[in-house]
Amino acid sequence: MKSIHKKAVVLTVFLLIALIFGTFFDYQIAHSLYNKQSIVSKIVDILAELPTYLMMTLFSATLYVTRNKDGSFLSAFSAVLGIISMIFFGFLTGYTLLFNMNLYSPPLIYASAIGVCVCALVLSRIAADKSMVTIRKISKIGLLSFFSTVAIILVLHFCFERIPYIRIDNSINIYTPWYQFVFLPDVLSYEVRTFPSLTMGIASMTFMMNQISEVVVKYQQKKLILMIITLSWIFIVGISQIIMGEAYLSDVIFSILIGMLMITIHYLLIFKRKSKKEKY
Repeated sequence: MKSIHKKAVVLTVFLLIALIFGTFFDYQIAHSLYNKQSIVSKIVDILAELPTYLMMTLFSATLYVTRNKDGSFLSAFSAVLGIISMIFFGFLTGYTLLFNMNLYSPPLIYASAIGVCVCALVLSRIAADKSMVTIRKISKIGLLSFFSTVAIILVLHFCFERIPYIRIDNSINIYTPWYQFVFLPDVLSYEVRTFPSLTMGIASMTFMMNQISEVVVKYQQKKLILMIITLSWIFIVGISQIIMGEAYLSDVIFSILIGMLMITIHYLLIFKRKSKKEKY
C-alpha cells in the first residue's frame, strides 16, 4: 500500500503543477491545440465516458448480487438500489454510444442497455463467488465516488461561468480564468460551462481500476499494467477535450483532482475503518 500512496502523491503534485501552469496559459494552450476536425479526438470524445458507465453498471450489479438475502429492509433496499442503478448506467452506456454516433434509436438503446445489464450480472456473479465482501466494498467506493464527483462538478458549474474555447467569439462570449467566481444560476447556459469538466470528471472514475488491482489478489500482479492503461486513457481524454475546444487544461486537471479525492475519501471510509461484519 505504501507504493500506491507514493504514486498517488507524485501524481497529485504533478497535477497541481499542471493546474498552476494552466492558470496562466489556458487560453494559449487551447488556441494552439484547437482542431475541431480531428477524427481521433472525435472518436475519443464519443468513447470518453463509456468505460466509467460500464464499470458503474458492473458495480451496481455487484451491489445487487452480493446483498444479504435475509429478507430485511436493508437487504431489500440494497437490492432495489442496485437494480435501479444498474438500469440507469446500462441506459447511459447505450444512449451515450449510439447518440454520439448519430444512431439514436430507442429500440437500439433499450436493447444495448439490456445486453449491458445482463453481462454485468453474469460478471458480478463470477467475481462475487471469489471475493464477495471485497468486491462489494469496491462497488460501494466506485458508486459513491461517481455520484459525489458529478454532484460537486455540477455545483461548481453554477459558481464558475466559464465559456469553452469552441464558443468564444470575443464579443459576447469571452475567455475568463477559472478562478473568476461568478454565481449565475442560469440553467440555459449551464450545459456550456467548462469548469470543472464534467466529461473529464466522469472519465477520472477509471482510477477505480487501480483500486481493484490493490485488493483483488488475481490482479495484483497486473496493477502496473492497469495503472498505465488508466493514466493513458485519462490523458487521452483530457487532451481530446482541449483539442475539441470543450475544456481548458485547468478544467481537465481540476476534474481529475476531484475524482481522485472522492475515490480516496470513500476508500478510507470503507476500507480503513474498523472492520465490521456486513449487515446487508
